[in-house]
Amino acid sequence: MKTAQDKYWDNVTKGHKKMFSAKVRARLYEASIVNALLTLPTLAYLVDQKVIGMFWLGLVSVVNAGVFALARKNVTPDEL
Repeated sequence: MKTAQDKYWDNVTKGHKKMFSAKVRARLYEASIVNALLTLPTLAYLVDQKVIGMFWLGLVSVVNAGVFALARKNVTPDEL
């Protein structure tokens, strides 16, 4: 049985193919996670130089991790 979200996206994408396959989307999500992890040293440097505070480093880290983890989880194993 389709969820309301599935029905919504079926209507939105009616007649349109998905831009990327599930495997490509999964790899893009994984690359985004790696990119977020690579930005942490830059943010740590800015904290060390007193340009930004620890609060902002933590906030950016938590938000990035949450968003990318949810995006990666959105690609179900049966799609791969």
